[in-house]
Amino acid sequence: MHGLVFMSWVALYVVQCVVVVVGRVAWHRRLGVAGAALAVMMLGLGLYTTVLCLQRGAVPPFFSPALFLVIDGLGIIMFFVLVAAAILVRQRSDWHKRLMLGATILVTSPAIGRILPMPLLGPWPVGRFTLQ
Repeated sequence: MHGLVFMSWVALYVVQCVVVVVGRVAWHRRLGVAGAALAVMMLGLGLYTTVLCLQRGAVPPFFSPALFLVIDGLGIIMFFVLVAAAILVRQRSDWHKRLMLGATILVTSPAIGRILPMPLLGPWPVGRFTLQ
């Protein structure tokens, strides 16, 4: 579930960039409301998923449970802080777009980090990160 929601953020980010480039700023603002709601959902779902991984022992073997909690927990909180800051400075497009890019990088880095070392980890990630 969290993968689908977080991928929706990436899709919305790409759509938002395209909408601005083609000059549909009114659409960008309307979609931005959906983006803000999605960010709130992601904050709750991200924290819930982090705790659930700890409870199930589904922490990657290269992290201690405490480090996993701190990295994933602070990562999703910082994502939300950057999105909130971007919304607050939406009148300054130079800051707004940089904050949104930073938020998107923060939220995608755990997924990329899980994909990159998979061949080195053997079968472990496949069993832990599939939908149950």
